[in-house]
Amino acid sequence: MRFLFVIIPLLWLNVAVAQQPKKPVKKVVLGKDQVSEMKKAGAEYFKSDNYKSALPIYKQLQENDPSNTEFNYRLGQCYLNTNVNKKLAAGFLIKAAEGKDVPKDVYYYTGRALLILEEIDDAVDAYEKFKI
Repeated sequence: MRFLFVIIPLLWLNVAVAQQPKKPVKKVVLGKDQVSEMKKAGAEYFKSDNYKSALPIYKQLQENDPSNTEFNYRLGQCYLNTNVNKKLAAGFLIKAAEGKDVPKDVYYYTGRALLILEEIDDAVDAYEKFKI
C-alpha cells in the first residue's frame, strides 16, 4: 500500500514535467569573420571526406543562411555520407539543386537520397537530370 503512495505521486510528477512547453531556441547570427572561418574549417573536413566533423559546421552555416546553395549541398552530402540521419539529406540536396551554379553531381546525390526515402520516381528524375 505504501508502494502506491510513492509511485502515484512520481507518475504525476513525470506527466507534469513531460507536458511543459519547451523554450524557443534563439537563432545565433554569425558575423562575416565567423562564417569565413567556419567555411574554411568545414571545407577542410569536407575535402578530406570527414563528413561527421563537417556536419555540425555546415548545419550551423545553413541555419545562418538557409538559401545558400553551397551550404545546402554540403550539408546534404554530410547527412548522406554519415549514419547520423540519411533521411535529412534529400531536403537539403533538393534545395541546393534549385540554386544557381551547383555542381552537376547534386542530381546524383539527390537521387541517392531520394532512394533512401523510397521515392523511386523522384529519384529516377534526379538521375535523369544527372545523366543529361
